[in-house]
Amino acid sequence: MKILHLNYTDKIGGAAIAANRIHNALLESGIESNMLVKKSIIDDEKIIRPKYFWEKFINYFKFRFSQVLVKLFFHSDNKTLHSLNLFSCNSLVNFINKSDYDLIHLHWIGLEMLSIEDLSRINKPIVWTLHDMWAFCGAEHYSDDLRWKKGYFNSNRPREEFGFDINKWVWERKRLYWKGRFNIICPSDWLSKCAQESKLMEDWSVTTIPYPISNKILNPIDKNLAKKTLGLDVNVRYLLFGAMGGTKDPRKGFDFIEKFLPKLKEENIKIIIFGQKNKIKKTLRESEKIINFGIINDFNILGALYSSSELMIIPSRMDNLPNTALESLICARPIVAFRTCGLSDIVDHRLNGYLSQPFDVDDLYNGILWILNLDSNSYNKVCLNAKNKALTKYSPNEVSKQYLNLYQKVCKEKN
Repeated sequence: MKILHLNYTDKIGGAAIAANRIHNALLESGIESNMLVKKSIIDDEKIIRPKYFWEKFINYFKFRFSQVLVKLFFHSDNKTLHSLNLFSCNSLVNFINKSDYDLIHLHWIGLEMLSIEDLSRINKPIVWTLHDMWAFCGAEHYSDDLRWKKGYFNSNRPREEFGFDINKWVWERKRLYWKGRFNIICPSDWLSKCAQESKLMEDWSVTTIPYPISNKILNPIDKNLAKKTLGLDVNVRYLLFGAMGGTKDPRKGFDFIEKFLPKLKEENIKIIIFGQKNKIKKTLRESEKIINFGIINDFNILGALYSSSELMIIPSRMDNLPNTALESLICARPIVAFRTCGLSDIVDHRLNGYLSQPFDVDDLYNGILWILNLDSNSYNKVCLNAKNKALTKYSPNEVSKQYLNLYQKVCKEKN
């Protein structure tokens, strides 16, 4: 079986990292797999990328122009990315249709990788792993209103929005062109439930298959050795927070951590941040409790960061199945998070971490204290539980089996 994965990039962002890990899990299982991307960083013969400058320029122009249209004609308090997927890419559709791939596996195709209409012109069997809510929403990639569930109408438009209703327009285009009902895959039960409850996909086939995480990529090392490797104080206990966009993305919830920072004043505890491209704000830069490692591209450094910490904090307001959580598990580090979205799939309360009541800062802090105050035997058991869950539920071998079963089913139905 020959599979082609489509994702906007091969490494930048959580969806790209997850798609790449799925692609590699399939390769390890003996399945012929390629990735096709619009923007490439990884030098790999299995990744198909734009060859010519003019291709890169056109791709850049299309997504920049679409974002200009959003900014000019639309205003919303929802600051998540909005993708119009307006501009067709005939060359890509033609390449796919003329290829010998048995199945096309869509991933994150925002920012004009393909138009909404393009998807209806692909004549190969399609499965689509959703990495956010865009596929069944309007233009927004995450939404906390219920238009995606009820339908996009003038009567239920949020009051704070004004200008052209881009979300309604994009959603209606999806409803018009997506008659084929793609086979949808969601990495978390939460996202699967959202897709099934959405007006657009209420009668589509939806399957939950998690992301894989491999201990060949990340493995824990001795805590003190990790601290020395990173130049950290072996006498300090470190808490870890990591996310693309870091402290700047409201959805990732770093503001909840800021609220309990004063409580750490007398404690021998510091918080390590990673994943943020730009500098963190001045108050955090000047805080003696915050250490910012920026963007980490080296898995050895990333593994040392997880290993040097006592636990991972993931205070997301809305999240699918964050890669940082799986990375924390494979490095045998417990997680403290809110009992919300896909994090409930990952964290087993008081077994491999602590699930706090949603958006309750005091309970989030209680969860941190619960782990920090465990005796060594209990702490080691929680860490082992984390590692074991990664090695079983999220193992590449297990995940690739689930994908192969679905591929075979979809191809059989198509024929």
